[in-house]
Amino acid sequence: MGHLAVLLSGSTGTMYVDGTPVSTNTAMFQAPFRLGRTTQNWLGKSQYNDATFHGLIDDFCIYRGALSAAQTASLMAN
Repeated sequence: MGHLAVLLSGSTGTMYVDGTPVSTNTAMFQAPFRLGRTTQNWLGKSQYNDATFHGLIDDFCIYRGALSAAQTASLMAN
């Protein structure tokens, strides 16, 4: 797997792998902004004592709004 993106728009989450949508969940009611202040913010691990991610995270971005499929594909191509 090269590039992974998850787009949240309303109550729908779509996962893209290398710019191609591979999964959609229409019941994503917990938007990140509703979490409030948190202390367990991790990339590559969880708050629990489970296995961590063994790999490389080259870029990580959070956008203010949902990107279109074309914008996501363009980002994955660069």
